[in-house]
Amino acid sequence: MDLQEIRGELLKGDLARILGFANFFSWPSEINGFKVEKDLLTGTLKIIANLSGRFAIWCDKECFWVNASGQVLESAPDTEGAAIPKIIGSSEGTLKVGSWVMSADKFENIQEIVFGLGQLSIGVREYKFNKTLQELIAFGVHGEKIIFSIRFSPSAKIFSYLQELSSSGKLKTSEYVDFTVENRIYLKSK
Repeated sequence: MDLQEIRGELLKGDLARILGFANFFSWPSEINGFKVEKDLLTGTLKIIANLSGRFAIWCDKECFWVNASGQVLESAPDTEGAAIPKIIGSSEGTLKVGSWVMSADKFENIQEIVFGLGQLSIGVREYKFNKTLQELIAFGVHGEKIIFSIRFSPSAKIFSYLQELSSSGKLKTSEYVDFTVENRIYLKSK
């Protein structure tokens, strides 16, 4: 959300129409899901993104928390492990709070993949997003490599098949599993 969008939201209020956009007292405590903190002593406003919607950490040049629609919320630590989904991305330019890492429909597919893998007994160490190929690669804690296309939504069959592979031990002994072609599964053994 940029300043012009905030201004439009702000001017919807009666107090802002009377006092004007630049008046400190015309700002409400929340605008479009963003919290607004006013410091009367210094005369400053601080706009804070809604942090309750943290979905994953997106790292490119810097790491940021993103929500479930792919909107950048705030700066995040560069983590390791499988507790918090971490996506190594490739974005154009630098990310800033309030921007999106990609279009919402593409990020929805990423969300479904991360959620689906989170329901399985496969611990995912990190994800890597390849913008050119429109692929998301999940790297498991035991060396598993699972490749998804984000051009289409993953089906429930993909995750049930992955659970079967994991239970049988075939997932750990394979080089990779590829779901980049719709309705096709490619399993490459080591």
